[in-house]
Amino acid sequence: MDTSSDNAEAVAETSHSRGYHIPELVVWHGQSPETLLEQMHSMMAEAETAPDKSGLLKRLAFETQQGFSHDTGPSEVRVSLTAYTESEFLKKAAQAIRMISEAPDTPFSFPSAGLFYGMGEPLGRIAFLFPGQGAQYPGMGGALANAFPAARKAWETLGNMAFSGHTIREVVFPEGTDSDEAAQAAFLRLSGADWASPCISVAGEAIFTLLEKMGVHPDAVAAHSFGDINALRAAGVFGPEQMIRLTRYRGELGVSCPLATRGCILAVPEPSEKTRSILAAHNIEDLWIANYNTRQQTVLSGEKESVDRAQQAFADEGIKTRMIPISAAPHCPLAANVAENFYAYLADVPFGRAQCDVYSFLFGRRINSNPDLLRKVLRAHIKKPVRFFSQIEQMHHDGIRIFVELGPGNILTTLVGQILEGRQHIALNTDHKKADPVLVFLNVVAELFKQGRIQDLSVLREDAETPDYAPPADTPDQFADPAPDAETEKRLKKLDMEISRIESMRSNRAQTA
Repeated sequence: MDTSSDNAEAVAETSHSRGYHIPELVVWHGQSPETLLEQMHSMMAEAETAPDKSGLLKRLAFETQQGFSHDTGPSEVRVSLTAYTESEFLKKAAQAIRMISEAPDTPFSFPSAGLFYGMGEPLGRIAFLFPGQGAQYPGMGGALANAFPAARKAWETLGNMAFSGHTIREVVFPEGTDSDEAAQAAFLRLSGADWASPCISVAGEAIFTLLEKMGVHPDAVAAHSFGDINALRAAGVFGPEQMIRLTRYRGELGVSCPLATRGCILAVPEPSEKTRSILAAHNIEDLWIANYNTRQQTVLSGEKESVDRAQQAFADEGIKTRMIPISAAPHCPLAANVAENFYAYLADVPFGRAQCDVYSFLFGRRINSNPDLLRKVLRAHIKKPVRFFSQIEQMHHDGIRIFVELGPGNILTTLVGQILEGRQHIALNTDHKKADPVLVFLNVVAELFKQGRIQDLSVLREDAETPDYAPPADTPDQFADPAPDAETEKRLKKLDMEISRIESMRSNRAQTA
């Protein structure tokens, strides 16, 4: 994976050359499983007879993506897979053919293997979710910007917006962080309330742009904490530059508070009732529940001294808590002045009506998109608790079945999975800081293709020439293969294990049936 400095260099590039050594997405679609299998068998036969398979994956990805158009009519059956190499592709395609041939009416999704097969209508309505402060990490968004020009554009425009003598891009992709001390200082700056939200906003905007160009439009938007402004931007209430200015100004208000009352927040893996009882038993005051995340997770907000005492109290009870990297305490009375000052600022900001359903974590339900109401909700969001659990429950009740997290990390995807465990839904994160972000994103696209939500895939090949079989001889160093042969073999062995697991699951289901 790229380091933050490598990504910074790539984001700064004006060239739109496409990296050769990145994962690819191959898709097929047809009116029936039989026609789909014909396509796949034909392509496999071509692959097997190719004199030189080097570069084959790139060409097949290009051709199948360019050959797909929603305008040609609905595709009743759809297959998508992701792979790094020709050998991975051939194994996955063969496995997909085998499963579809044996059970053509049974859709499947195996993200860990990069295999997806669907038919008919989507599972349900789709919502975009936007994370708040705490999701940020250095280098976020760089890999996608390196791979896709549409994502790069967000960093070349919004990322170049400057505040206090620094651009957002400089804060996300810091230079001179070779030492631990310098890296820690850069992370602390990124995690400050004045920088975290606008930086997260650019990372989310890049992903939003890619999905929008694919024709994936949300039926609803929602957020966790300070992702609310990003959600309103996705709903069309205001534009991307206004989003950045709003998130930055709100953050500046947070760090301008007196140091003694800025506070911090603490994640507690316990229900709210038990959390309150432990605080009461230890006589801890000036601490409030900021987030009702799930049935089993509560987040506290308050003054630093109280948070420290609470962390020790939970430790005494055998409960391991986690301090969240943020420089101001939101969603509690300490943020009242910030809320009122921000509301005064919003009076002069033009708001439009939302183009899709908007859910508020303040009420845990869908709200009216009247601009005046939206301004009041943004004010209340700052000082009132986040009822994320209630919000997701209501969205599911209202027919939302596909939840896509737009932004760094997978915090919200994990929470949605915990909240809706055992119920029909799909929760997708478009980024993960401990995995290849391009592969993570393409697996989301593969799932959405399977669901029939994709209308156009040309954005993935934007400004990219049709690849030849072999990689170019003058491939720039920045695109050098990060995976040595040993790593490739390791991936193939892992894939073999995953295919064995899939076959075992299918066998068990068949025996049960």
